[in-house]
Amino acid sequence: NANAQNNFQRHVLEILFLGLSYIFVGLLGTKLALPPGYASAVFPASGIALFAILWRGYSIWPGILLGSFSMNLWISFQNNPDLSFVLFLPVGLAIGLGASAEALFGAYVFQRLMGTNNPLERVFTLIVFALFSAVLGSMISASVGVTSLCLAQIAPWANFLENWFTWWLGDAIGILIFTPMLMVLIKLNSFRLKSVQILEAVLLLFFIFIVSKGVFAGGFTDIPYPLVFLTFPILIWFAFRLGEPGAMIGIGLVSLIATLETINGNGPFIVNRSPNESLLLLQIFLGSITLFTLFFTASLNENKQIEKSYNHLLAEIGTMHTGVPLPVRSNLPANQPTHPSTPGLGGEFSSLAQSAKENLF
Repeated sequence: NANAQNNFQRHVLEILFLGLSYIFVGLLGTKLALPPGYASAVFPASGIALFAILWRGYSIWPGILLGSFSMNLWISFQNNPDLSFVLFLPVGLAIGLGASAEALFGAYVFQRLMGTNNPLERVFTLIVFALFSAVLGSMISASVGVTSLCLAQIAPWANFLENWFTWWLGDAIGILIFTPMLMVLIKLNSFRLKSVQILEAVLLLFFIFIVSKGVFAGGFTDIPYPLVFLTFPILIWFAFRLGEPGAMIGIGLVSLIATLETINGNGPFIVNRSPNESLLLLQIFLGSITLFTLFFTASLNENKQIEKSYNHLLAEIGTMHTGVPLPVRSNLPANQPTHPSTPGLGGEFSSLAQSAKENLF
């Protein structure tokens, strides 16, 4: 009974913590929102909600409902102090249930199809995560939320598609960026960096900060060309040299600078465009750099798994012929795999090794 009570109390605390985290991060996200403050260009709380379900299980979903309802209650009365609580109650519950359904759907489908919680495990897991958890899952919240606001006449029907599209993209990008980022964060202790890599990471952070500020804060105004593509090779270098943590740090830093500068009226997405067009271009850019970098990172992870399986198979083949596992070479370049030395086995082992390589690659 004592254990059951402790587990219950811990579970309640986890729900409350998720609710408070959702409120805090959600309110930050609404600083990037279109009027009346519900549809955000980037909504990190959606990524936190999905991460919580994947990490702690489906039973934590009331924290999403609590956080979403409280956050939208605050926004509603900030924008309209005369709003009736009786009128808001069904709208707030509908938005909260939509946000909960978004996270539950995304987690269930991803785990059901892939059997893992890590979107970056392989390229195919990332495709499923992006398609079902981010793109399709976000449609649930956007549809329920915008429809509820319009039915309650809090938002005009004339802006339905605009608000729906912004809400959908904001949630989808929030999931794409923040769910993998938090997944990497909880296993950060498993990553080991050498002194040279730490120095390299510091230099890369400084470099990408300078380039991002130059591109989005107007530092390169003398160059009459869009230079947002300059961030892509740096993000790839982050992922290639520093793995998952490097990829997520790079994406986070570029996204933060691009978003803040665009909201402040700076950068290539502002010139001769309406605020709505600027937000749409920003969302497309953030989605592009995130998917591009994540696919590269997932590809690296998959190559490492293939290399590990390849080396393990070579060792087993060597054991079958000699009784002693053969030494294998680790960290093989992805584009130039090499065979371990095979003394004493002649052409027979070489043919077996080549066959194993062909089957794996």
